[in-house]
Formats: sequence, structure tokens, C-alpha cells
Amino acid sequence: MALLRDAYEEKSYGIKIEILDEETGLLVDDALVTQVRYSLQDRDNNFIVPLTSANDVAEQTIILTGSELDIIDPTSKKEIRYFTVEATVDGNPWGIEDNFYIINMRVK
Repeated sequence: MALLRDAYEEKSYGIKIEILDEETGLLVDDALVTQVRYSLQDRDNNFIVPLTSANDVAEQTIILTGSELDIIDPTSKKEIRYFTVEATVDGNPWGIEDNFYIINMRVK
């Protein structure tokens, strides 16, 4: 997963997932990838998107929209979100977590 950039409230936001082989740095074969799931949490570890199944492939883009990108505190200029991906690769657990900020377009 590439470094995540800021998202904007009321817009859509794509997060590219790439499951790479640790030794070669190349995408793993899709046939080795199963049980891909992702979640999205706020700064207090409340689930905005609970563990949700994704496609069982090594490379895909998850699109967050609507309430998934809502600002919780309307006075805040930006709020952090934690995005986690879990999968099974060739029978072994794999996971990654990153964070990004949602920018409130109504507060200057």
C-alpha cells in the first residue's frame, strides 16, 4: 500500500492495496491470496467501516465515499483515520495499517 495522502470530506477517496512478496518486492500471485479484508477506524479506535471483505487479489483499489469520510467533530480542520488490511497469503497471515487525514472543507 502506498503512502496515503489526505482525503476530503464529501469526496470519494481511493486506497490502492498491493500485496507484495517480501523477498522480491513484486506482487504475489492472485492464486495465493485469500480472505482479504479491510477496516477503517477513527482516532478513538471506533470502527467507521468494520472488517469488510474485499476481492481476493494482490492488487486492488478500495473506494471510500459518503459517511465513510464524514468529519466527526465539525469544528475540526482535519481528523485522522486508520486503514487496515488483512489477508492470507499462501496460508500465512499478512497485514498492513496506515493512516490518513480527512480535511474538513467547511472550516478554514
